Amino acid sequence: MADAPDVGTMDFEKEVARLQALVKTSLAISTITSLDELLLVIMGEITRALDADRSTLFLYDEETDELWSKIAQGMDLAEIRIKSDQGIAGHVFKSGKSVNIADAVHDSRQMKKVDSTTGYVTKTLLCVRLDNKDGNPIGVIQVLNKKGDGAFSADDERLLSALAVHVSISIENTRLYHELKEMFDSFIAACAKTIDARDTLTAHHSAHVAMYSVAVARNLHFDKEEIEVLRYASLLHDFGKIGVRDHILCKPGPLTPDEYSAMKGHAQYTKDLLGKIKFNRQYRPIPKVAGGHHEKLDGSGYPDGVAGDKIPLGTRIISVSDVFDSLTTPRHYRQPMPDPDAIAILEKGRIKEFDPDCIDSLKLYCHRKRAPLPGFDDAEVQKSLDAKYKPLSETKKLLMTI
Repeated sequence: MADAPDVGTMDFEKEVARLQALVKTSLAISTITSLDELLLVIMGEITRALDADRSTLFLYDEETDELWSKIAQGMDLAEIRIKSDQGIAGHVFKSGKSVNIADAVHDSRQMKKVDSTTGYVTKTLLCVRLDNKDGNPIGVIQVLNKKGDGAFSADDERLLSALAVHVSISIENTRLYHELKEMFDSFIAACAKTIDARDTLTAHHSAHVAMYSVAVARNLHFDKEEIEVLRYASLLHDFGKIGVRDHILCKPGPLTPDEYSAMKGHAQYTKDLLGKIKFNRQYRPIPKVAGGHHEKLDGSGYPDGVAGDKIPLGTRIISVSDVFDSLTTPRHYRQPMPDPDAIAILEKGRIKEFDPDCIDSLKLYCHRKRAPLPGFDDAEVQKSLDAKYKPLSETKKLLMTI
């Protein structure tokens, strides 16, 4: 006859599983930056630690006054949506009181329609509310069907309540991050548009430069963070024009030597003005990358006259993108050029003024996204750029000298 399981050993193993869930959840919060990935990990730990069949995370949609399933384990259906006061989830959401139901089939609060739609039979259920730091509800977690046909215990309730705090913190932090990022994005875009709007012919110049720069950077295997910083730097590359007078900025003809000198000052203004902004660590390269877009590889550029690999790669990208957009859009003193003519001008400055790899990367974009370039072998150019930059994809290229 087999020995009966040691109750003390089983309790110890359960306690270890609970502690592991808390540790793994805390570790995930500190290492995983994607909210979707983080919530999947946490909900997986909740299901395992509580020895349940599956779990569901409902978040509150203020616009529709509904709870919707952010994560519904074991379901291939589209998201579930219920009114915020319906079902057991709605009851917990409105009351703030956790529920532990040993017989969900006969509980009047259980929404039978959801089970009939999904084909899943909910027998036992544990549900807790998620609150933000101000104590306002943001969703609920439901854990379904304790394995072994038992009910969820008081220890299960305490563990789920503890893990729910981790979920709430993660959601709130991510929402705050996205709100701040949206505000930052809109501020950067507004600054760029304010400068460009001073001259109707350059109304979209900064946006165009940012678009080309991002395309060039992707062909050079910049990572996601670097591309974001480069996009901001591109949008702000002419920020210093706020210090250039309108009669110079909008002059419909050649500039005098004094006017040209004043116009050149915008690069230093860009660097100085952006340098006064307290960017966080990720965005600190912006002033240097944006302010040097008129530097040239031979050292004849401005504002600092640096040469070659002393010019950050991100700056070299903006330089090529800036000239290309200026040549292919209308100006007071000339009509826009076709892409091949604009690229021919960039090619004349190849190595002396402009980075060859940046030119080739821009040509790739133009050939594939705008209009085919005569005689251009995009496959060979792509192969060459991949061979040089793909092995460096794990390094930070934005300020690299290559």
